[in-house]
Amino acid sequence: MTELKDALRRAMRPQRRAFAAAAPAAGRLLAALAVSHPTLWGQLTAPGAMVAGYYPLPGEMDVLPLLTALAGVGVVTALPEVTGRGQPLRFRRWSPGDALTEGLFKTLHPSADAAEVIPTAVVVPLLAFDRAGYRLGYGGGYYDRTLAALRAAGQGPVTVGAAFAGQALAEVPREGHDEPLDWVVTENAVLSCRTT
Repeated sequence: MTELKDALRRAMRPQRRAFAAAAPAAGRLLAALAVSHPTLWGQLTAPGAMVAGYYPLPGEMDVLPLLTALAGVGVVTALPEVTGRGQPLRFRRWSPGDALTEGLFKTLHPSADAAEVIPTAVVVPLLAFDRAGYRLGYGGGYYDRTLAALRAAGQGPVTVGAAFAGQALAEVPREGHDEPLDWVVTENAVLSCRTT
């Protein structure tokens, strides 16, 4: 299974870069769809909502327009911090425009003095997804580990994959530790992935 996933990652990385280059406005389209979807938007903006996104690396779907829209209606927004290999992510409060610090794997996250938060929703990057809500990540297991820990503690957040439509597969290879997403939002659709 590991070899299959690794081969798929090698195939999907250049495809995702091509999707990003071909659709520079995709992040704004994704945000507009999320805002206009009553069920998803209601979950993201529920009273007390705290939504963790990510600061996009080159080629990743840009979720900054979505975080900006959420912050604009008073939702607390946050970004993840990679604290070390094999560790769950830490989420720190962040508003669009706040300063960022470079972390592991060239990710950007809020400074150490930013408050830690437990998100009610997490927007997740990915390399591929399927309609059942399974995603192909980068292989480090950070999001699976983090989501499993939050769910085990009874703090299960709403999970939203952010992707280009071309990243959809009929089925993503999965293992027992793979945590499914509740939603996937692309530049042209909002997909509900959970049936229960």
